[in-house]
Amino acid sequence: MRVILLSLLLLNAAHVFAACPPPLKPVSNPRQAQEVAQSAIQECRLSRLPPACVRLFVQSAPAFWLVDVREQHDAQCGGDPDTAPRLFSLQIWRDGRVLSDAASMDGSFLPLTRAAS
Repeated sequence: MRVILLSLLLLNAAHVFAACPPPLKPVSNPRQAQEVAQSAIQECRLSRLPPACVRLFVQSAPAFWLVDVREQHDAQCGGDPDTAPRLFSLQIWRDGRVLSDAASMDGSFLPLTRAAS
């Protein structure tokens, strides 16, 4: 039963990633990284939360921007306002590639790829 469930999860994750277009241009600053992350979250359906209930924390690394995606807890979104649980992270590479650990079982980052036409 576990093998079947794991297979279904992996097939579902592959389908989600196959439907996502990557950004088309290089990313040179944190604001652009945030915009790419917001687009990837919506277009790739990485979160079921409304955009107002997701917070992005952008950090610079030498070759990419690391974006931690966390739940926003407030009166509108609910939850304990003293917490912001991490949902997943995105690597927004300076050359425009986007990787995510959203569907990873072991925390590794997987590329978001363009759907085949």
